[in-house]
Amino acid sequence: MKSVAELRQILATERQRIPACNLIKFDAEASDFIANVLASPERYNNHTAHMWRRIKILSSVDASHTPPMLIEIDGETPERHLERCYDAGGYYTT
Repeated sequence: MKSVAELRQILATERQRIPACNLIKFDAEASDFIANVLASPERYNNHTAHMWRRIKILSSVDASHTPPMLIEIDGETPERHLERCYDAGGYYTT
C-alpha cells in the first residue's frame, strides 16, 4: 500500500490530465478516496480500482453535469450513498 503522501502526489499528477469542466468533481472524488483509504485501509485495492476507473472517465468525457461518484461506505444504504454523492456535488436533495 502506498502512503497517503504518495497517493496525494499521484492524484496531483493525474489532476493535470483532467479537463477543467471535471476538476471540481475530481477534487471531491479524490478527497473521498483519501478519506476512505484512511478509514478502511484493508479495502485499499478496491478503493484504488474505483478511483482509477473514475480518473479514466473524468479525463476522457465531460462529466460536469452529474454529481461526483463517491466510494460507497461499508454498510451504507444505496439511498444514503446517492445522497452523499449529490451533496458533494452541491446539488439539493429532498
